[in-house]
Amino acid sequence: MAIYAYILGTYLGLYAVTRKGRHLEIMFIRKLVSEGANRLIFSLVYKVTILFCLYITVFGGKMVYQMALRGQTSAALQIPMAWIYASMPVGLALIGISTLFRIKNINICRKEVSDKKG
Repeated sequence: MAIYAYILGTYLGLYAVTRKGRHLEIMFIRKLVSEGANRLIFSLVYKVTILFCLYITVFGGKMVYQMALRGQTSAALQIPMAWIYASMPVGLALIGISTLFRIKNINICRKEVSDKKG
């Protein structure tokens, strides 16, 4: 039971951390480069994150589908393993969506700042 809770907690917890912006980042790099370079770095990181999440969501979803077709259940609890492994594509889909919203918020803030200047 503990291993299943760990799997669920890991992937769904990653979403909660990402949504609140509490994930690890390398602060010293942010302090070394200019604001424009920071925006470029964040843009690149967010795009790579979205691509990775999309990839894992698609292929993880296929894996879960295959497990559901086989009907494999856990030995101890007799619950479908597909439910356990579904936390990976679901969690990463949520992270991808959260990242999209972060990009949107950054663009909105940037637009508001440029509107105030001009």
